[in-house]
Amino acid sequence: MNDSDARALLDSVVPGRLDERVRDRIVVELQRARMARLRAHIVFARSRGSDAPPLLLDAAKRLEAFDVGLARDTYLEALGATIFVGRLGGPGGARAAEAARAAPPGPEPPRPTDLLLDGVATRFADGYVAGVEPLRRALLSLREQAGRNQGGVIRWLWTACPVAPEPMAPDLWDDEAWHELATAAVRLTRDAGALATLPIALSYRAAVHVHEGEFDAASALIQEADAITEATGNAPQHVIPLLERDGYTVTAVQNPLTSVADDIATTKRVIDAQPGPVVVVGHSYGGLVITGAASGSSKVKALVYVSAFAPDTAEPIGPLLEKYPSPSGAALRPDAAGFFYIDRAMFQDIFAKDVGAEEAAVMAATQKPLAGASFAALLTEPPAWKTIRSWFIVAQNDRVIHPDLERFFARRMGATTTEIASSHVPFISHPAEVVKVIEQAATAEVTAAGITDKH
Repeated sequence: MNDSDARALLDSVVPGRLDERVRDRIVVELQRARMARLRAHIVFARSRGSDAPPLLLDAAKRLEAFDVGLARDTYLEALGATIFVGRLGGPGGARAAEAARAAPPGPEPPRPTDLLLDGVATRFADGYVAGVEPLRRALLSLREQAGRNQGGVIRWLWTACPVAPEPMAPDLWDDEAWHELATAAVRLTRDAGALATLPIALSYRAAVHVHEGEFDAASALIQEADAITEATGNAPQHVIPLLERDGYTVTAVQNPLTSVADDIATTKRVIDAQPGPVVVVGHSYGGLVITGAASGSSKVKALVYVSAFAPDTAEPIGPLLEKYPSPSGAALRPDAAGFFYIDRAMFQDIFAKDVGAEEAAVMAATQKPLAGASFAALLTEPPAWKTIRSWFIVAQNDRVIHPDLERFFARRMGATTTEIASSHVPFISHPAEVVKVIEQAATAEVTAAGITDKH
């Protein structure tokens, strides 16, 4: 929007004559509000993180005085971003819902996004029952408009994309609406060449495929989304968002990596803090940690090892790495305190060969060092996999843990095993396939135990 556009909008909002200096100040404030919205969009596009929703809420509040329709669209974007990062159920989500509900009323007749904003705000401010009818009206309006392929409808669908297909349609058990809106979102964003939005639409359509058991189709869409995000510099879609959208509560343990004992203790605390049955997932060295942390826990119903170590009692991983050597040994670099990094120049080739160069560089820069003593550490308790049903993902192209060592672990524990043509990080390069295994583990244990909650 240029100055003349802003002045025209101001004339429509504030009729009559104003002092030119007052008018100029108002135009500047309007431009600042729109720039704040643009800045929030950029932050979300780059990181898909929790820092975007507050920026969008601030921009929406600032826009209220100038453009109610745009302000309401921005509130809906804030709710969508909050849903995307899995925070709508927490305090931040409640604040976002209350702020959206307090927004000025929209135009008459209401646009589809106005109905959706009111429905989502009601759902999360007043509860599921109160939100059912307004959300049904919103989904019906969106479905009626989505097939018209008008420019305004495309803009509405882009605004609604993070909210309508996922999670509102499945939240209402409206699979038909979920399928239709997710498909329309992909079609319209493809046709418009909207590369910033297309990866989100593809991930929502992939979730429909996962729900329908079409895992190959889901994986293809996720790979397309990752290729687009690599090319455009946007954040990729990985395992946690997919699991959260399917109704699972995911807690990522932040282990200190100072010692095996410290990491097991940290993970035990997180397991004990969960409100219900737990599926514990461990990657790489994390497999050793969950083997010890889940031992004897009544909460853990399943274990999932992702290209991971799974030692027995009193079995150090160092000799196993010598028996099954991999190229990673030449890439490890110790620091003065005896902690090991992977050489950043070799990181992508060794650790994440099928991950985009930009993301691999970020992974290399943010890697946490592992205490060298961990390679000789011994588990003192019986390994959890001896008493808890286990799943194992073998990364066929792993250059950190030899795939044959992973197969040895999987056979020894009698795990349900899946092999993926992946580097050491299949949860990044093949997220849909990893989600499929985790959900199989969760469903198998939940069904067997007669439990309906997902954790």
